[in-house]
Amino acid sequence: ISITGRGGVGKTRLALEVVSRLRREREVILVSLAGRKDAEALVPAIVAAAGITVAPGVSSLAVLLDRLASGASTVVVLDGCERFPEAGEVVQDLIARVDELVVIATSQRPLGIPAENVVRLASLPVPDSGVSDIELLLQFPSVALYRQRARAADHSFDLTAANATQDAELC
Repeated sequence: ISITGRGGVGKTRLALEVVSRLRREREVILVSLAGRKDAEALVPAIVAAAGITVAPGVSSLAVLLDRLASGASTVVVLDGCERFPEAGEVVQDLIARVDELVVIATSQRPLGIPAENVVRLASLPVPDSGVSDIELLLQFPSVALYRQRARAADHSFDLTAANATQDAELC
């Protein structure tokens, strides 16, 4: 399963919600790819997140496949796959070789593999630039969410005539 959409749209949050419901039935391996840039580091990142130790000279992929094949049904969450052009190839290889393995990938674009089911998350609608009418602004889910989050951080926050245009631009 690939959860796709623009940055900040909620891909990671949705993936984490899904796996929170699966934890009773399956082992879950969460792999954050944020900050990783080495294209060769995808399999080692999964291995590290699974808590697997690989002896020097031994293939990380072989050890990972052994672990995934010998354990309980597993869900691997790969968060931030857009940084790894080879992610689709790795995922395809893993799911072809490990029965009952589920991979949830978050990315700004689909992995492009035959077994992929893509869930596209759309951005929330935003108001046109320069709109300052507070009632109109609050009809936009992006502004309402911004207001809710801002109030959670600062209980005295509210949209006012003085800040409405500027705050709406942030959305």
